[in-house]
Amino acid sequence: MNTAPSHHEANHSSGLSGPGQDAGHLPARFDPGVAHPARVYVFWLGGKDHYPADRAAGQEVARLRPEVVAAARANRAFGCRLTGYAAGGLGIRQFLDIGAGLPAPGPTHEAAQKISPACKVAYVDNDPLVLAHGRGLTDRQARRAALRLAAR
Repeated sequence: MNTAPSHHEANHSSGLSGPGQDAGHLPARFDPGVAHPARVYVFWLGGKDHYPADRAAGQEVARLRPEVVAAARANRAFGCRLTGYAAGGLGIRQFLDIGAGLPAPGPTHEAAQKISPACKVAYVDNDPLVLAHGRGLTDRQARRAALRLAAR
């Protein structure tokens, strides 16, 4: 008999909610009172799309692991430098951002299009919350798209 907690139980016991192991899993309902990993990450990056539960969870993790905020920001800065080099130094004009998460300061399309407005970016994630938010921002003029990835 499997004694591991279900996805639902594990998320509520940790205070975080997120996508199920099955990329087709959709949450029953949006609950801003329960922290979500993507929104906590946005909080650490200084973005705007988070709620009190996300801030509380993010602050608690940062209290326990103070390096987490600097690591998240260093990760985003590295991505921007790498994208800038690929667009400028290598002439790449199409980018695939896998596991993109929610919009936050320093997105891939801004780093690429700062070098060349002709750059196109496809944002890919398997988290239903991220996808719903990303589709709302999909914009031909900004040359970006949000896609769902169900990789196994």
